[in-house]
Parts: sequence; structure tokens; C-alpha cells
Amino acid sequence: MEPGKSQRGWAYAGLVAALLLLPVLHLAAVDLESTTASPDAYLRHIDDRYLSISVAGSVGLLLTVLLIVHLAGMRRFAAARHPLLADAAVAVGGLAVLGLAIGLVSSIMAAYGAHERYPFEAVRPMGMLAENFAAGLLPALAGPAVLIAVLGLRDKVLSRLLGYIAGFFAVVLTVLGVVLPGSAALPALLWLLISTASLSMVRSRDTLDRRGASEP
Repeated sequence: MEPGKSQRGWAYAGLVAALLLLPVLHLAAVDLESTTASPDAYLRHIDDRYLSISVAGSVGLLLTVLLIVHLAGMRRFAAARHPLLADAAVAVGGLAVLGLAIGLVSSIMAAYGAHERYPFEAVRPMGMLAENFAAGLLPALAGPAVLIAVLGLRDKVLSRLLGYIAGFFAVVLTVLGVVLPGSAALPALLWLLISTASLSMVRSRDTLDRRGASEP
């Protein structure tokens, strides 16, 4: 097998998710914002967009599967050198995937509820989850950013430039996640795009130099 081929597979999975998540989240969640004071108008607004919201939410759930593949591949990629850090970083990043999944499921439920004439009080909470849950947990992508920063700056198995960029986003996403979590969605998606595009071009062995990892 060509060196690095299996690594690029999981990186490509993340890249596809990164490219499609922004338009999918826009279609799945933006129409669920409450732009009117009238509950009936809100429900009609969602019902008119029932198909687009449902399709976007379903596609988004498929993208979360790709993100799981990506994170699992990243863990395998780094486990030979930093098993504990790889586990911790991927576990933290998994919170972002969980937020995306809950938000997208909520958008589908809200659209279905409006389409089936459920009351406003039942639909609006689902819409609020769709709007805010993913945005609130996307800063957890700081976890994988820390791992990539270590691999790039300390171990030098990835580009130093990528390591510096990862460190920058790790700090930014952590700060925003604590202070203004909702504002971190776009930076988190930008980091996901940068990291997956960079990792998809990495050519290395199936794991990170096991012989080097065993040396003192």
C-alpha cells in the first residue's frame, strides 16, 4: 500500500464533512429561528420549509458519521506517540460531534412537529436546540487542535506551520467556548476545514513511527 494512503482516508472523511457542514447547518437551523412574534406564523414558516430542513438535517447526520470516522482515524494516527493525549483530545472533540447530532435531530423533529401541526410550545424548544446546541459545543474542536499542535510543534511529524495554526485555534476556541460559546461556530468550522485539508495531504506510515515512539 502506498505510504499514507490509509491516513488520508480518514482525513478525507473529515474534509468532506468540513466542506458541507456550513451550508447544511444553515439550511437545517436558520429557518428555525423565531423571526416573528406570532406562534402560528412561526409554525407556518417552518412547515413551508419542512422538506429542506428535513433533508439538510438528515444529510448533516451522515456528516457526523464522517466526523466520527475522522476522529477515530486521528486517534489511531497519534496513539503510538501520545496514547493518553490522543484519547483525551478525541473525546473532547467528540462533544462537538454530539452537539451537531443533537442539534440536527432537533431540527428534524421541529420541522416534523410543525408539519404535523404540533403546538408552538412543543416545536419551539426543538427549534432552540437546533439553533444553539451545535454552536455551543463546536468549540470542543479545540481538543483535536491541541493534539495536532503537539504533533506539529513537539514531535515534528506534522508541519510546524500547521502546529502553530492548531495552537492558535486551540486558544481561540477554548476562550470563545468559555466566554461566548455561540460565537465559536464559524471559527470551529474554519479550523475543521483547515485541519482536515492539511491532514489529507499528509504522507506518513499507518501509525506515527512506532519505532520512534519506543525510543527514549
